Amino acid sequence: MSTKTGPNDKLAALQSGLANRNGGTGGLQLAAAAAGSPQNRAAMVLGSASQRLSQLSPAEQLAECARVIREAEERREETLREARERATARFMDTAGPYLMWVRDHWEDLQELVNGLTFRQWAKKVLGYESSHTYLIMDSVEVRAGLGIAGTTDYKVQGIPLNTGHVRALIPAMRSAGVDVAPKMWTQTLERDGKVTEDGLRKTWQTMASEASEDSNKKFEAAEVAFERRRVNSALDATVKELDGIVDRLAALVEAGIAPDDTAAAEKAVARIKAAGRWLSGKKVTVPEDVVIEAEVVED
Repeated sequence: MSTKTGPNDKLAALQSGLANRNGGTGGLQLAAAAAGSPQNRAAMVLGSASQRLSQLSPAEQLAECARVIREAEERREETLREARERATARFMDTAGPYLMWVRDHWEDLQELVNGLTFRQWAKKVLGYESSHTYLIMDSVEVRAGLGIAGTTDYKVQGIPLNTGHVRALIPAMRSAGVDVAPKMWTQTLERDGKVTEDGLRKTWQTMASEASEDSNKKFEAAEVAFERRRVNSALDATVKELDGIVDRLAALVEAGIAPDDTAAAEKAVARIKAAGRWLSGKKVTVPEDVVIEAEVVED
């Protein structure tokens, strides 16, 4: 039984065959020209396509062009991603300790900035939200605990370190010390075959439950600290989203235009108002260094 093959199938087959024939190099080894003169390098670069394609049929030429371009694009994206990750690692290792120093010496520095709090100073001078400020400091602590601080490495046992990992590790490190970080990482990887935020938190819970009653108390305190940080981050994100919604609604009102689904919009606004009334009726302990910049306005 025979099957028909279209132009795309033929091109794909040609691309695969050419890649195997050429060793998957994706073109001439242009790096070999680096030792030559600028003129020689230019000639090699500009003539690379003609030299490679001259002995191929038109169909093979088209397939080869597509393959080389795709390979070049993949290499470019991988190079950029790698550069971003390593640049972020350098940034955390550089900025983190300085932020920590300012935080730890704020009592002596506060009078220099008219009584601003550390969080307010970071926002005003650096443009950092509180959650970002503490993420930078937490990240360099975690990198140190995992043994990659002072390098451009961003992977631990082949797995890229991410924000979720930092969130899960930092409470445990504050509770049990920096040595717990690599232990948690290794145990999570051995159990799950991967390392995620939830996996690390599960590992920490297991480690704490197997320890003494004092360790369990430390675990609970760390969980509370984690939840407090997460609630702050969620509230920050919600406020930003609500600010944007208010601006868009105001623009519609000013133009005399109703939302696409007025009934659904009214119901959503009513729920937001109900949440505001609930929040306004709760006594939330606010640290002295937090400035309340908004108020609940009821109709």
